[in-house]
Amino acid sequence: MNIDHLNSYIKHLPVEVKDRTLIVLKGHLLLEVALKEYICRRVAYPDRIRKKQITFPSLISFASSLEGNQKDAWLWEALKKVNSLRNNVAHKLQQYDRQKDRELIDYVNANDGLCVVEVDDEIVAYEPIAISILQIFDSLIHAFPETKDSGKINGPVGLEEGLQAIINLARL
Repeated sequence: MNIDHLNSYIKHLPVEVKDRTLIVLKGHLLLEVALKEYICRRVAYPDRIRKKQITFPSLISFASSLEGNQKDAWLWEALKKVNSLRNNVAHKLQQYDRQKDRELIDYVNANDGLCVVEVDDEIVAYEPIAISILQIFDSLIHAFPETKDSGKINGPVGLEEGLQAIINLARL
């Protein structure tokens, strides 16, 4: 895991956050930004997408249709599970569904392995759902294709650049 990606994630979803509803809502937003950037790096006219409101399920379908790499195929199902969890916490006043939490955590661990986050040789005490969302976020960013810019090849953009693109769009 790239330390810059981890720092961006921690900045927007601090370790001290224990409220699962907040973790799911903010985590979903972080994933949406990364998913949109993933798509924008694969299309000929990315500005046409950045300027549109596209539902999360549509972003997943679009992104998965662009990918031929089966190694990352688990991501699409993981993103669907996060979206389902997000919809449950955002649209229902009932008690938080820990079973959906557990299903997502188990699915991510089965496909990406168990993740422990360490910073300066100390284990970060993140909620398990936050770590699973971080794993999805990190896997999605690592699946970004390289792009040409001014004749040179650039690596994946970080969350900050993706979030800045969304902030700039909101100002239009």
